[in-house]
Amino acid sequence: MKILKATIIAGLAAFLVVSTVGCPATKTTKDIADDALAVLKSLRGAAGTASSTKGEASFFAAFKVDSFYLDETKKGVRTQGWIYWDDNNTPADTSDDIFSFRGKNVYLDWNYTENWFMKLNVDTFDRRLEMAIKNVNTSESLYVNFGKVSRPGGLQSGPGQYSNVNDTIDVTMGIHHANTPNNWDDNYSYLEFLLYDTSTDPAHPYWVHADFRPANSGSGEIHDTDGNGEVISTFEWDEFGRGTLVVGGDIYPFKW
Repeated sequence: MKILKATIIAGLAAFLVVSTVGCPATKTTKDIADDALAVLKSLRGAAGTASSTKGEASFFAAFKVDSFYLDETKKGVRTQGWIYWDDNNTPADTSDDIFSFRGKNVYLDWNYTENWFMKLNVDTFDRRLEMAIKNVNTSESLYVNFGKVSRPGGLQSGPGQYSNVNDTIDVTMGIHHANTPNNWDDNYSYLEFLLYDTSTDPAHPYWVHADFRPANSGSGEIHDTDGNGEVISTFEWDEFGRGTLVVGGDIYPFKW
């Protein structure tokens, strides 16, 4: 009897250990949405700044310079670093000129800093763009390589990767030039990626889309499985970082 009792107690103890330690809790839809918002929060600076990058040939042509140091503050972002201009040995033709920047962006209202590398084909028929960004405070990073714009003032997009200390996520990022190829202030960008719920076996994907508009506002949605799946959540935020998340008819406020 003592042996049987000891066996039962040992078995129950093992079951409790597996239940409380070995089996991670299944995530709710709200948990998935919170994870998506955390990624988007960390990328809001990169998404907003990349879409408004100019690269204006007129400045360099007028002052006959190929590089200069920039330190300016605009819309709460202090940009510091070196701007370089390559005219590809065709001084009379600006269509093949390349603008690049190495430096940092300090987000004064958000209290973090990003190191930036950016290389841009300035022609409005081209606009190919490569950028690599690392958050100095959190070690999160983003790399995106954009293809050519569809037409002057049109759309462009490209693949990339977002990484943090725990994970790497493939992303697609796009820029809409708002039908104004010579005005960068009204551009906006979007981000799309698959977020996996690893508490299930196999891990279940959720598709996340977010639009980042001028003045730091935006909105988005989360679909089950892929872009054609059921919408399980929507969200939006204003220029002050105050947002609302809607999941299953319930509304949850959030602040960035």
